[in-house]
Amino acid sequence: MRNMVRFLLSCCCFVLPMSSAHALTLISPAPCSEVDLDGPGGILDQLYGLENLTRVDDARDQFWVGSGAVISIDAKARFAGFSFAFGYSTGTSGENLFQVSGHGFLASGSGFLHSPDSPFQWELTPSGAPVWGTAPASNTDGLDHMVTYFITSGASAGKYVIAWEDLSNLGDKDYNDLVLEITGARPYAVVPEPGTLALLTMGLLGLLGTGRVRKYLRK
Repeated sequence: MRNMVRFLLSCCCFVLPMSSAHALTLISPAPCSEVDLDGPGGILDQLYGLENLTRVDDARDQFWVGSGAVISIDAKARFAGFSFAFGYSTGTSGENLFQVSGHGFLASGSGFLHSPDSPFQWELTPSGAPVWGTAPASNTDGLDHMVTYFITSGASAGKYVIAWEDLSNLGDKDYNDLVLEITGARPYAVVPEPGTLALLTMGLLGLLGTGRVRKYLRK
């Protein structure tokens, strides 16, 4: 029991600060010649309807895993001066899967891969900027260049949408440079789900309330 108490304490000391850091990256309006990513009439609204989307926490979309045997990716919109190659990396393997062409809602490009055996990150290779990965730590500027939405209902329910900012230091922060639809993959959360964290915290608080923690730590 003493070891369990110590384990709970260490978990909370590690997890609580990490969980409190969860946030959603601020998305700025696009230049007047382009279409905003979110908001009424924006890219996401026109493609899916805002009521059919839920934003995914930025702490939970850095790495991905397959949810089926094959993962497919389709370009849905592009508002950028760069051309793009899109691919993935597991850290030890990976490749560019396709090139993106076209502009606006006429963006074209698609590809697929067999689900890797380990978690991976998506990678965007712009023609005039460094490669950007979904894990900020892998980027030269250390910043988050992708935001994620889960499609909750409608014709594309169950899929994910990822949207990219292609400039160093996040440029204009409009995240409408490339918008892709993902089928057969999901974010691989590296932090506990809120329900798990709540149960852990409640259990520890219950022990604290009865004075058992103090008792067992003395032994």
